[in-house]
Order: sequence, then C-alpha cells, then structure tokens
Amino acid sequence: MTNKRIADVHQAEMTTITVGSGLLIGDLVHYHPRAKVLAVQEETRTFQDFIDFEDLPFFQAELSPPKPPITIDTTIIHHHSSIRVQNVHIKSASTAGLVQIGSIDYVDGESRLKHIRILESEQ
Repeated sequence: MTNKRIADVHQAEMTTITVGSGLLIGDLVHYHPRAKVLAVQEETRTFQDFIDFEDLPFFQAELSPPKPPITIDTTIIHHHSSIRVQNVHIKSASTAGLVQIGSIDYVDGESRLKHIRILESEQ
C-alpha cells in the first residue's frame, strides 16, 4: 500500500453488524469475507424439516473466477496528509459486508443467500 493517507475520524457509530460482516478501523491488505445464509419462511406454526447447505446445489456450485483488476494510469495529488471526518453514522453491514475506515488493497468476497417461502396453499 503506497501513497495512502491517514483517516482521522472523531466518532464512528454503527447500529448493526451481522452475518460474517465487519467494521475495521485501520489499514488492510486483503479482506476475504464469506457468508452462506439459508432463510426459510413457513406459514405454519411449526417448522417441519431442516435443510442443510449440502442439500442445495446453489451452495455447492463453483463460482466463476474473478476478473483481473483493471489498471488505470493516474496521478494522485494529496493536498492534505489526512482525511478528517467528524462523525460517521452507519445503519448496518450484513452478509459478508465491510465498513472500513482506512486503506485496503484487495477484497475477495462471497455471499450466497437462498430464501425459501413455504406457503400453506403449496403443502
């Protein structure tokens, strides 16, 4: 990480961080979040069966490899040595998300979410 600036934040407030997500204050070279979520809604009062990730091909399928990064020739002139922010208010980060105050070089994230609704008329 070259040519980076210091992030100076007086106050950061975050309400919710869920499902493999993070709040990072500082610099990071590589971030590799992963999340698998299976949400089942059923209209009946009792949940009848459990479903495993292995039962659904969606969670087993190989992902396409990421495309190589695009290189753009740029000239960056920092007029100040730091980025100064008084307050940051964040509602939430979910499902392999990241809220970061600082520098990062590379993010390789994967989030798989399957939502199943079981209606009484279908049973």
